[in-house]
Amino acid sequence: MKFIRYLSVVILGWATATSAAPFDGQSARLYLDTLCSREFAGRKSGDPEMAKCERWAADNFKLFGLEPGGSEGYLQPFPILNNREMKASLELISGIHGRKKYGNGEDFHTNTNSGSGKVQAEVVFAGYGICEPGMERDDFAGIDLKGKIALIYKAVPGSERLWDKQRWRDYKLTKAVQHGAVAVIFVNDQYAISGAALHQDAFFPQVPVIIVSEHVADDLFRGSGKRYANVKKALEKAPQSFATGNIVRLEVRMRHNPEARAANVIGVLHGSDSTLMDEWIVVGGHMDHNGVNAEGDVFYGADDNASGAAIMLELARGFASRYPTPKRSLMFMEFAAEEQGLLGSQWFVDHPTIPKDKIAAMINFDCCGMGSGGVGFGGAEHFPEIWQAYEAQMDSGTRANLTLSTIWHGGSDNSSFQDAGIPTFNYWSSGDRPFYHHQEDLPGQIATTTLGKVGQEASNFIQFMANWEKPVITENYKERAWLYSACSIFLNGYGRPPLQEVDVWAETMKNNHDQQGLKCAVVSISPEDPFGDVDFWRQFCKNHNFSFVTGKDGIREAMRKQKLAVLPVISNIAVMDVEAVYLRNLAMMGIKIASVGQAETDSSKRAKAINEAAELGMTFICEAALRHLLPQKSKRILVYSNLPDKVDLPAKEELDKVRLVFPYNLETAFDHETIKPDSGGIVSRVVALDFWTNGPLSGSLIKLEQAGFSGQEIVYMMGENLLEVLP
Repeated sequence: MKFIRYLSVVILGWATATSAAPFDGQSARLYLDTLCSREFAGRKSGDPEMAKCERWAADNFKLFGLEPGGSEGYLQPFPILNNREMKASLELISGIHGRKKYGNGEDFHTNTNSGSGKVQAEVVFAGYGICEPGMERDDFAGIDLKGKIALIYKAVPGSERLWDKQRWRDYKLTKAVQHGAVAVIFVNDQYAISGAALHQDAFFPQVPVIIVSEHVADDLFRGSGKRYANVKKALEKAPQSFATGNIVRLEVRMRHNPEARAANVIGVLHGSDSTLMDEWIVVGGHMDHNGVNAEGDVFYGADDNASGAAIMLELARGFASRYPTPKRSLMFMEFAAEEQGLLGSQWFVDHPTIPKDKIAAMINFDCCGMGSGGVGFGGAEHFPEIWQAYEAQMDSGTRANLTLSTIWHGGSDNSSFQDAGIPTFNYWSSGDRPFYHHQEDLPGQIATTTLGKVGQEASNFIQFMANWEKPVITENYKERAWLYSACSIFLNGYGRPPLQEVDVWAETMKNNHDQQGLKCAVVSISPEDPFGDVDFWRQFCKNHNFSFVTGKDGIREAMRKQKLAVLPVISNIAVMDVEAVYLRNLAMMGIKIASVGQAETDSSKRAKAINEAAELGMTFICEAALRHLLPQKSKRILVYSNLPDKVDLPAKEELDKVRLVFPYNLETAFDHETIKPDSGGIVSRVVALDFWTNGPLSGSLIKLEQAGFSGQEIVYMMGENLLEVLP
């Protein structure tokens, strides 16, 4: 029957010629049901059931007619830390209402790769679990964790961008153990989730680690005179660590497999064009989930991510049977160990089986089965020319069903490729996900029609991009991807200097770096010649030993090397809308801020651009005196360039629309009582927009301190803080 069905698909592929073949949602459904079978037991990477699932996927690739793309046939094995939960229990011994036992799989979950141990000890709240005195944060100061159980809230104070290392469980666990903790309990927002992974570097074999729901944290706080919700709220401003006085009995027993391996499953389809076949499109989704807990609960992961894995399999089958073959080469990949920290995709990026610099794009499928049938798509900003051409040939119904987003980073396998400079796309289904990482993420929750809609849209786009006539991998394709996906803002940064002034500008930047602590200079990229400007600034940095960076990771690397970084941004967004490109396409490219000033365009065009930007949800940065130009319900950042004797602060009814108020001229701002911390909730932070002041920056810093602002409240819109200040 499988062979007959395969032949029918081949015939269908011949009939459809170069058009995208229909995607069979029912076929994808059959793959999903198989992935969620008891035989594969929740597909946890490193478990024998997942190894069986990997072989099943490889057999399918072979049946489809794809060529092997792994290091061992269709498989790309790699070593993995694998622990299987055999027992887990949690009991509050000294609660104000007596003993209380909690349910494994509901009230708490064992962290993936927890250690084993039986502990009865006092619970000590250790805040965010951050120990960085140099960053003015130490949640471990003043508490004794020796022989105790650390209770840690998994978040960070403020934006995660400022705590890139400290936000991860590995860091928090390691710090707690270093301070003497014999067990660690993480608190999740509202509900505990399964699959909270720990990596090899943070594996402590004798330290049990679990994650609990907020109601468990409430119980652990009772009798201490404190409420968890209140402490959590106050935590962002300052550490709130203390001994709760409550005793907990915690036991976790894990079975360790020192020989465990996982494997990506890879099949390839070589392109038909003699030139374009050297460009590869990677189509992938993770096949793993969270296995089985000690209670026998199977985490089937139907939406996350049997849905994406099933769609990817059906796409592989469809493209393998299609005639003629697409011009570009396609690699289909079922990733392993995504739930354990993107391990499979990172292994491939570090050990590619095709030339990495020939990967034109990666298309990722994750959580594609829940919701109302709408299709989510992110990443079109990487290839605006291709996307605009593709979108132009869509019918109105397809376009109405499509939710566009910029690419997201950090939680799925596309991140491994993004970090390597490879443009990526995401597909998902739009709608709520009430059973994320829960036992109820079952096949019955998945609509076959949703699988079909996501798969058909993806099939159409992959076909379109794979047959795009012009080369995609060009000299600047990585920089283009970074540039288009940046959050951009007009900052009065340097544009391209006249050639005769280049050395003077370089010397000015060096002086600011050496004398005022400047870490990053923002330069303006012209909308008329963006890549010409990119090339100019790259050569400028090479000549003067600066770092040319295209994202926050590059800035951090430059800071570690103590080198001045130059960060390009797109200039004058409002004018670009009127003169160069459609504002909707700019929003699609990830631009979230529009600058409103005394533009040299007529008022009707400016008003049209402002209204369109507001409809797209953009935030405006605007001189306070010009705020009458903005629509009533717009999001805005008001800039006070020159503060008069009487500061014209926003009216009370406008406060909910104002994100921050920026005093622009630091030398004159602090004479006004309104520029103080906690001044009616209007000014919560001071943001220095302009490093290029005539006076020394150190004088402004002193004035900030005299005005009562702490280091946490002084943010400079340069360097890694550029994205931090954006709404």
